[in-house]
Amino acid sequence: MDKHDDDIRKETGIFLEKRGELLKLLLSEVCDLAFFCGHDGKLRYMNEPFQKLLSNGSIGLGEPFAMLFPEKYRQKALKAVEKVLRGLRVEIELPLGDNPFALRMKPFIESGEVTGFFGVGQAAVSCGHKRESKLISSRLEELILERTAELIRTNELLLGEILEREKAEKALVEAEKKYRSMLEAVNDAIFVADASTGIIIHANSKASELVGRPLEELIGLHQTKLHSEEDAEHYKSMFRERVRIGGPFSGGIHYIRHKDGKKIPVRISSTLATVENRLIIHGIFKTLSKKTGFKNS
Repeated sequence: MDKHDDDIRKETGIFLEKRGELLKLLLSEVCDLAFFCGHDGKLRYMNEPFQKLLSNGSIGLGEPFAMLFPEKYRQKALKAVEKVLRGLRVEIELPLGDNPFALRMKPFIESGEVTGFFGVGQAAVSCGHKRESKLISSRLEELILERTAELIRTNELLLGEILEREKAEKALVEAEKKYRSMLEAVNDAIFVADASTGIIIHANSKASELVGRPLEELIGLHQTKLHSEEDAEHYKSMFRERVRIGGPFSGGIHYIRHKDGKKIPVRISSTLATVENRLIIHGIFKTLSKKTGFKNS
């Protein structure tokens, strides 16, 4: 496969993806010929009956529409293409293979501009059946355009939803930045934990300094790991009790264990809050200065 064929197949794939599998299915199931040409008058899509009709020929996707027909009819086909690309409907009879075909072509318009044209075709029939044939062909054309319009509207709705989601995600990122800025502005250590598990989900830089651990190490750590092993069960029970009682709490002297092993006296104030159906507990750890008579153990 040469580069030209590869480019044409890629463009055809983009077209089918854009219009959706529904349109592709519709075109493949009908008995009539159905095709689509781009703004350059070249074939971008042919349904299965059309492909079977041309299976013995050398004309394929990417070729000019007029090249489908015998040489003496190509000028007639070119004029029809020029007309439909000016935004006009065209009905024309041209030979394909060994039989004449009645073709109906209609411009495809996006954002007020003609970007190509659809076509349907049937083998030319006797006068007694022309009216019925024309009605069937017209209805097929209407169905194709209706489905295409529906898919375009759906795409527009999806695009609107994507833009709204992006806007919401952007607002969430901004809110997260603002929240972290507020945490960092506080001069005390702050730990935020999931109330149901006791797992730390946020902390500020003062918290990192207090325990001598990087923030990356604190996130995901259980709150009992902030204390010495012998005190872990005590603080685990205290944490559960505060969650059970709810409301703000403050008071008492507690000890945080620094990574180097020393104990640091702190006063803890905590509050409960619900964020996106998740109960969390904020703990503010205020270090007690030596002026209060406390020394690190």
